Amino acid sequence: MKKSFKFLMMLTVLAVVLYGCKPGNEPVNGGGNDSGDTIKNERGILLEDFTADWCGPCYVGMKNIQKVIKDFEFGKAILVCHHIDDDFAISESEILANAYKVRGIPSFMVNRTAGVSGSNILFHPSSLTKTMIDKQLAMENSVIISLKTTYSDSSKELKVNVSGKLLKDFPDARLNVYLVQDSIIARQAGGGNNYAHRNALRKVLSQDGVWGDQLGVTKGDYSKDYTYTIPEKIGKFATDISKMYVVAFVADHLSTTAEDMPKNIVHNAIEKKIK
Repeated sequence: MKKSFKFLMMLTVLAVVLYGCKPGNEPVNGGGNDSGDTIKNERGILLEDFTADWCGPCYVGMKNIQKVIKDFEFGKAILVCHHIDDDFAISESEILANAYKVRGIPSFMVNRTAGVSGSNILFHPSSLTKTMIDKQLAMENSVIISLKTTYSDSSKELKVNVSGKLLKDFPDARLNVYLVQDSIIARQAGGGNNYAHRNALRKVLSQDGVWGDQLGVTKGDYSKDYTYTIPEKIGKFATDISKMYVVAFVADHLSTTAEDMPKNIVHNAIEKKIK
């Protein structure tokens, strides 16, 4: 996959030169909350970016993502970056990329929903606009989701509780819980050696993997608990609890067939700073 991606990147690398901007160091998602607090989100939109540190146009795409989402209230526009074939990449991101037939990066999706930009699920992040997110936020919310985290500095144990209510019948709904880390300093093609990588997915906490855990109900109240010990490093990069977030979302999962993939939409998402 990496060779085909790199070939596509060579065709568009001049775009990076034309932009000629240096990466900012401000976090993508501002604000936050204290560990131990329970937060409840009326509606949050999940934004997923397929990217890599060797991909020059990915740097350009991230510039637009930052520009679009920087003024949204914390928890409204929730960014998760799936790295492909680089030192950040984890297996779950590779599985998602294959399921969504990512053939070139950067590629972007909003709530895993088709028709946000064009007719497909995936589109280039340079096409992302505030209006796209506003339209998703304005839709009726049929899933209530609350998130509580506690973290022990001594044991480095993270405990997560996600609870809420399905207001309609969702027989295929599943709960996904991600651990992301913001502002990991490393090389980025087009951005130099001290680039702040945004909201990289570091761990999938959902016990059943990339497509999430069954809620135990098709309608009504649900609650799930997770425990994870934060290691000193994930892959090649040190963990920094002050820059880590839990992202939880409820999404349908029917199957990975071409017919069903557009039906695997995200109903609601929430994020919380760990510390």
